[in-house]
Amino acid sequence: YYLEHSNNNNVCAFSISTTVKRPPRVVVVGKIIVDEYGAPGEVVENVSIGGGGPQAAWGAAAAMALLFTQDGDTIEHNLPPQQQPVTLVGPVGATDFTEAEQAALLETVGMALDVSPLLIPGPASTQTPRIRLWHDPETQQVQWFAINDSFGPNGADTLWGLTPTLEDITIAMGDEERVVMHCILEAGANPPGSGGDAIPFLDPFLQSRVSFLGVEPVVFAQEVSPGTWQVTKEDAVACSQQMKNIYHAGPCPMVISPDRPLHDAIQQYQLASSTTCDPFMGISPQTYPSGTGEIAPGVTMAVRDGANGSKIYMTGKDNFETQVVVSAASLCTADGEVVNPTGAGNAYAAAFTACMGCGTNAFDAACIATAIGAVLCEYPHIPPWNWDTLERIRSGAQEVKQKKVV
Repeated sequence: YYLEHSNNNNVCAFSISTTVKRPPRVVVVGKIIVDEYGAPGEVVENVSIGGGGPQAAWGAAAAMALLFTQDGDTIEHNLPPQQQPVTLVGPVGATDFTEAEQAALLETVGMALDVSPLLIPGPASTQTPRIRLWHDPETQQVQWFAINDSFGPNGADTLWGLTPTLEDITIAMGDEERVVMHCILEAGANPPGSGGDAIPFLDPFLQSRVSFLGVEPVVFAQEVSPGTWQVTKEDAVACSQQMKNIYHAGPCPMVISPDRPLHDAIQQYQLASSTTCDPFMGISPQTYPSGTGEIAPGVTMAVRDGANGSKIYMTGKDNFETQVVVSAASLCTADGEVVNPTGAGNAYAAAFTACMGCGTNAFDAACIATAIGAVLCEYPHIPPWNWDTLERIRSGAQEVKQKKVV
């Protein structure tokens, strides 16, 4: 596989195996947001199509390319990397998502996906969410605000609560024999869309058709002091319950990919209010008075911590939870600094889902996902779909694997 070789066919230390012979269909259900870049008061630097959905779809495709491209298959013919069996499903406003914006989306992810994104128009009068965002170099946080109330009743609050429907997602799955599903869900006590985006994944029939499910819950932390971000107890409780409901709705194995502030908030709440283990957010047995610490069967936790890497929680021997710390990948920018971290977490989460859905072990999945997230940080927007990018991801995954810390 391409992961085992570099472009000059030199064997490297990174090897991996999957349990499937052919790639499954990966369906990514995410958000579409029109992004205007530039700090408040500045002239808009540029506009791109983001929202997490495109970055997640690209991340899943990159992971699939590394897993299933035979080294030398197309490199010798100077062809671009093959498009991958990834379908992006995302809601857009009823009439305001322009042809130019559709073209921009295709230009961003079209080279990586074997089918055009399935854009689902919302109810009449709804508008596509639009935001102004900028990277704060002091806090390393992405700051943003909504434009024209596009996160209100005529925007995300309605659009994300009603679109896409269960039928829309089923259509995206088609008649594929094996489907891996990844969804980005607005979580918390009062999220945009009021939690309606989770409803399709509570359907037992949908889950019965999915061989592996990835869930990326999104809750926005609040800055409680300079550089310190926390998720409220109310948001943590609501998110934990949402994840449990999805878990109990179906039989398919799943990975949950929260960021660290959300994960920490749920841990703190559970440890303060219960003496039994919450099997959904990776509470370690040594921190529990009861000493039980079992994680729910079929659940893997991939906790994203940005430049600090990630931590993986999974069921180990005798059903006790095991933890693996995954280091970050070094950045290859001129100054070693982040160019734009927007969407890196989305790409990580979807890549992790795609790898696990193909049967890789959790640590190998995290190595690949970490490298993909790092490469996202090295570009102003989604990276180009070419062999240099895949080689950069491969070398990053190799670096992370060699730095394994248990």
